Amino acid sequence: MTLYKKYIIIFAGDDGSEELADIVIYEYDKNTWQRALTIGEVPEARQGHSACLYKENKIVFYGGINKDGVSGQTEMMEIQGEDGIFLEKIN
Repeated sequence: MTLYKKYIIIFAGDDGSEELADIVIYEYDKNTWQRALTIGEVPEARQGHSACLYKENKIVFYGGINKDGVSGQTEMMEIQGEDGIFLEKIN
C-alpha cells in the first residue's frame, strides 16, 4: 500500500487460492475505488511484499511470496497523469 497525493495505491495480495497482481486505487477525498490503468506489464503477482514511494512518482515493490515461494525480486512502476493515474512498469 502506497500513499500518493490524494490516493492510496494497493498492489497484489491473494484471493485464498493464488497470489494476485491487481492494482487498485482508493481516492480518499471522494471515498471511491477504481482499478488502475496500466501501460505494459504489471509486476509479478505476490503477497506479503513491501511497497514505497520513490522520487515523487515511482513505486518500488520488493519481496513477498509468489507462486514459487519467497521472492527477492524488486520491481518499479512510474505513476503518470494528473486527473487519473496510469502506472507503467519501468524495469
